[in-house]
Amino acid sequence: MKVCEFELLFLEAVNVGLSTRASQWWDSIPFFTSAVVIVCGTIYLICLLTGYDTFKEVCFLPSAVVSQFQVYRIYTSVIFHGSVLHVVFNMLAFVPLGSELERIMGSIRMLCMIILLATSNAIFHLIIAFLAVHIPINSFQYLMDECAIGFSGIIFSLIVIETSLSGAQSRRLVFLVLAMKS
Repeated sequence: MKVCEFELLFLEAVNVGLSTRASQWWDSIPFFTSAVVIVCGTIYLICLLTGYDTFKEVCFLPSAVVSQFQVYRIYTSVIFHGSVLHVVFNMLAFVPLGSELERIMGSIRMLCMIILLATSNAIFHLIIAFLAVHIPINSFQYLMDECAIGFSGIIFSLIVIETSLSGAQSRRLVFLVLAMKS
């Protein structure tokens, strides 16, 4: 009887400990970073529950941005994700980077920087697609019709910014080492 009581107390303590730790971890995330996680997660859940899995209307599609001037795609493509792994790994990568940079810069500057990064990444994407289409030897027309979604471009831009601010000469990303001059 005492063993069962001990096991119950132990399991209760573990459950309380995990929920307390999770709560403390979530509370330590700055406002804007947690807002991005909530927005991206909520949008993914809504898409999952409604069966919305064709992202042609919201993805970054260079041909639609250029020919129909659908500039909203620059920002909608960033908050939509294609799978649960896509959104989970993007947010797991974003939380430490976003938290650190938001603590340094503040929430408003972080918001402005994310908007600026989304815009500059989209312009860079458009330039590359446009140049690839107009290569005289072998045109890559399909690049103008490729759909892009997710937060990855912003995450990689944040990695560059954070590495530059920290003064580190390189940054390890799982199996990839990025060497950067400060």
